[in-house]
Amino acid sequence: MEAQHNPAQLQALIIPLKNWNLIVPQSLVAEILPMPEVRLTGAPELWLRGSIEWRGTELPLVSIDGYCAPETDDEKLRTRRVAVLQNLGENCEHYALEIYSIPHPLRVVESDVILTDAPNGHVCELIARHVQVSGVKGIILEFDLLEKKISEVVG
Repeated sequence: MEAQHNPAQLQALIIPLKNWNLIVPQSLVAEILPMPEVRLTGAPELWLRGSIEWRGTELPLVSIDGYCAPETDDEKLRTRRVAVLQNLGENCEHYALEIYSIPHPLRVVESDVILTDAPNGHVCELIARHVQVSGVKGIILEFDLLEKKISEVVG
């Protein structure tokens, strides 16, 4: 009997943002929660919304849409949910992202991922790749750069 080859699978989440679907490994997401009270920090960067309290810790709340597409940012259309992500680097343990609706789980194998061009030539330094995964168009973030930007602003 011949052994079957099973390609490596990744448990991922499709996280709807206002302008994109963010594709992330499920292991990076610590929790999805309703929008808690946001404490304004007075930071000049509009993409840094402030901070939230999560499990007794203050986390920076950031908006990928606010960073990459500030012209589409409208306070009335902001989400009422956040995704708490684990930091890949050393700067802080977690941070929160504004998200637009409830994420959807997805099993991904390498052959499911197709690289695509940025829509309308839109380029943002935080977006590592535009992709299509199992028929869903999305983005993969440059997490190291995002975490560096958060660290620069928050300290």
